[in-house]
This record gives sequence, C-alpha cells and structure tokens, in this order.
Amino acid sequence: MTESYLEMMVRSLDRKIEILNRIEQENRKQRDLLDFPVQEKEEEGFEEEAFQRTVEEKGRLIEELLKLNEGFDLLFAKVQKELSGQWDDYRNQVRAMQEKIRIITELSSRIRVQEQRNKALVDRYFSEERTKIKIGKRSTASAMKYYQTMNKTQHVAPQMFDENR
Repeated sequence: MTESYLEMMVRSLDRKIEILNRIEQENRKQRDLLDFPVQEKEEEGFEEEAFQRTVEEKGRLIEELLKLNEGFDLLFAKVQKELSGQWDDYRNQVRAMQEKIRIITELSSRIRVQEQRNKALVDRYFSEERTKIKIGKRSTASAMKYYQTMNKTQHVAPQMFDENR
C-alpha cells in the first residue's frame, strides 16, 4: 500500500515539474510580447489577444498545480504515518522525491523572478500608454483652443462705425 502511495507521489511531482516548465514557457512568451522598443509596438501593435491567451493558459496551469498540491498533501499525510519507522525500506523513493522537490523549488524560484520581471514590463507598457493618452488629450485641447481662437478672428467687428447716422 505504501509503495503505491509513494509511486503516486512521484508521479504527482513529475506532473508538477511538467506544469512548472509550461508556466515558464508562458512567462517567456509574455516577456517576448512585452519586451521590445516602443517604436516597434506602435508599428506592429501590441498583441493583446496573444498576451491574454498566455494569462489564461497560466491561470489554467496554476489551477491544475493547486489540485496536484492538495492531492500530494493528502497522500503525504497518509504515507508519513506509515513511514515513520520504515524510512530505510523506502530510502530510494524518498531520495528521488527529495530531488524532484528540489527541482520544483528551483523552478518555482525562477518563475517568481520571471513574474516580477514581467510585472515590471507590464507596468512600463501601461505607463507609456498613459503618457501617450495624456499627450493626445493635450494635443486635442490645444487644437480645440486654436480652432476656437481662429474662429473668433474670422469674425471681425466693424472698425469704423459712424454714430451720426
């Protein structure tokens, strides 16, 4: 019984590694979508749909990861009681799981760094877009003032008015 629980835990850890690798790929896609000069963004246009797809895919992967974590925790609670005095019998499986957990921790750390970098890129993108909007509003307001001023100059009041008549 303990043997099969350990095998399920190993498979769960393998699946976590696969999911974390896919999350890492999605992070790279997001970085590629966000990290190019402003001039290129204006020419090519920001691919909002592609970015949204990466966000949705990462959300789905994270949900799957959370389910795996719950299942792993339940299995570990069952196995931990049975293994308390028999660690030597299952040493190889435990070492294999420890190595996989080390890989998962490493991947998680890399993903955290990628997420922070992508957040900074998103913040920069939105800051640039807000600046463009402000400039656009100012330009529109200036154009409107110019138009109104020019309209007033088109209507010239009579310069000489004979009050005697």
